Amino acid sequence: MSKLLIAVVVASAAPSTMMVLSQSMLLSRTPFLASASSSSSESSATGQLSVNGEAIIAVTPDRATMTFQVQAKGKDKLEVQRQIDEATASLLSSLRAAGAKTTELSSKAMQLQPHYARDRHGNPLYLQVEFWEATRSVTACAHDLLQVTPWQSAARKAGAITVGEVALEASNLQDLKEEARVKAAAAARTKAQALVAALGGRLGTPINISEHASSTTDAAAYKRANSVANHVEDSVVSGDFAAGTMSVVANVAVTFQVLGDA
Repeated sequence: MSKLLIAVVVASAAPSTMMVLSQSMLLSRTPFLASASSSSSESSATGQLSVNGEAIIAVTPDRATMTFQVQAKGKDKLEVQRQIDEATASLLSSLRAAGAKTTELSSKAMQLQPHYARDRHGNPLYLQVEFWEATRSVTACAHDLLQVTPWQSAARKAGAITVGEVALEASNLQDLKEEARVKAAAAARTKAQALVAALGGRLGTPINISEHASSTTDAAAYKRANSVANHVEDSVVSGDFAAGTMSVVANVAVTFQVLGDA
């Protein structure tokens, strides 16, 4: 007598779940009972929902970093170096007189560059130095934003120029990033709960969480001054300093389990 293979399929709560009884099970003398039921709310999961949560915290900066630069040019290399040393000493002295502490000031190494004569084709003649150019930068970190304008004025009087924008920071920036991260996660849950409730379901536990790197953005008022001189070589910026606000931004992506009716 030929053997007959019989398959019995029993559907569970999830449409894709099947139970197949093999030939060896059917030929066994032991009775076999198969059933499917859904006894817990977790087993009634019907899908997933992915949402993004964002949190933005505005903060007023309380620390400003400025970079000033002194320059010197000349045919005598040693004389140019001497001029830079004197200009640096004068700049540091002026900043201290304006209220800067020694711990708030740092000077970089001198940058000395030769400028060579050129032939009629425009190629440099490396044995003929026309003049030397030297620069040195001094960084000043003000822990009181009211010091920004006086320090810039003192640097300008000492013959230095301001390089770039004022870099603003918040001393509690790390704490704010952590706070924004938690608020972004809460925003994701609130959004998911509203969506699922509107569709008649229930929100389950999060099954996947990912975070985008937090960022700090600058507001439009995040500028060095209210009035700016023409952008020409060696120009200086005048006017009162306006700090504005910074925004700490956090983004979190969460995938939740979505449950059907109990």
